Amino acid sequence: MKKTISLLWFFSVFAACAQEAGTLQSLVEAEKAFAATSAARNTRDAFLAYLSDSGIIFRPGPVNGKQAWEKTPVNEHLLSWEPVVAGISATGDLGYTTGPWEFRNLRTDTNAVATGYFVSIWKKEHAGWRVALDIGISFPNPGAKEQLQLTDRPKTNEVSTDQQASIRDLLASENSFIQRTAKEGVKSYADFLDAHARIYRGGKPPVINVAQWQDTLPTGKTLPVFVITSAVVSGDLGYVYGRTTANSKVEFKTTVSGNYLRIWRRMQDGKFKIVLDLLDTEE
Repeated sequence: MKKTISLLWFFSVFAACAQEAGTLQSLVEAEKAFAATSAARNTRDAFLAYLSDSGIIFRPGPVNGKQAWEKTPVNEHLLSWEPVVAGISATGDLGYTTGPWEFRNLRTDTNAVATGYFVSIWKKEHAGWRVALDIGISFPNPGAKEQLQLTDRPKTNEVSTDQQASIRDLLASENSFIQRTAKEGVKSYADFLDAHARIYRGGKPPVINVAQWQDTLPTGKTLPVFVITSAVVSGDLGYVYGRTTANSKVEFKTTVSGNYLRIWRRMQDGKFKIVLDLLDTEE
């Protein structure tokens, strides 16, 4: 009997893992299909096909993506991209993808005139995966390419079904981070970053090694001001985006403004940690 129970437990866990892997793979395939539509047809049609009706893009501040793209005429530009990292919530209805993008003035051009990394937040709708938010940074092409990696299975002991409580927890973590950053500058990141967090800054290649980020922290204080626009959470995964300004000669120009996105994951101890932090300033 015990052996039978053990086998049933093993197969139930295996089935759950397989189901999650399938859901995560479906997210990757949605991102690839999104990019393929841009390559085969045009970028406008691709965004109109894959954006959620409430999806957000940045031009330069946050705007409704579909409304913005509907006003954009079809042209011969080519925006191409591919995912190299993807992750989903334990509930399977919220996820994110990120990877390199390239822009060409003409679809027939060999060389890209601009490069960078994108971050797309995806949510499950009746029609499948749709983009809830799309943002990115630009920087000179570093040459080296990352290989596709799927993030680990969520490490929480259990997933809260209380949406309002989860939002409160997420906002508490975000506000705690904002308050610490206002006092300590970027040094405060050390207490909030997941061990595998990714750091994106406009003009610079992504930092994908937390130790590397900590080693390169400036000695002077930077005092960025973050203003939350919106926060979304599902299960153990959530994100916050908004506007930021800063007065610093270390990481920023004297005074700059821009957009930020932080993706948070609730860890095994119940605390939210930053898994991706993006800040893109406007010239």
